[in-house]
Amino acid sequence: MPATSLARVETAPVGPAWAAIVIHASGTPAASADSLDRSSRELGLDSMPYHFVIGNGLDAADGSVTAGRRWHEQRAGYGTAERPSGSQPDAVWFDEHAISICLAGNGDRRPFTEAQIDALIRAVKQLQRMHQIPDSAVYLHADLSPVSDPGAYFPREQFFAGLDS
Repeated sequence: MPATSLARVETAPVGPAWAAIVIHASGTPAASADSLDRSSRELGLDSMPYHFVIGNGLDAADGSVTAGRRWHEQRAGYGTAERPSGSQPDAVWFDEHAISICLAGNGDRRPFTEAQIDALIRAVKQLQRMHQIPDSAVYLHADLSPVSDPGAYFPREQFFAGLDS
């Protein structure tokens, strides 16, 4: 899948009423939309679970934003881990109503690149404008479920401060 310029993000067909954004990490040293899609298909899934992947310079250019099949077809993602009992909305709601963005890399082993974080902030801000998603509806996967995703090295303060600028 070729990298998608942020201008092309705006030309996506109208799909679900996106209401949130969830940030994930691949959990692998390297990843691209193609490699994640391929590994998902090997597991019997129809495509990767994410709408976008941001490269780290290994399998995809550092800071490149690639839209996956789920974005192009405006389909729900999947992969939000089960939430604690009684949590609302539940994981299924997030899979169906949240745009999922995956950073290539393992945030528990090493920091993400500056190019990745800069691209993430730009992409999230653009998606927020397009879909009227407030900052309060932008989550790290770990904010929703008891998982370490995108990981301990994710620059939480820098990311959320960047959304305010």
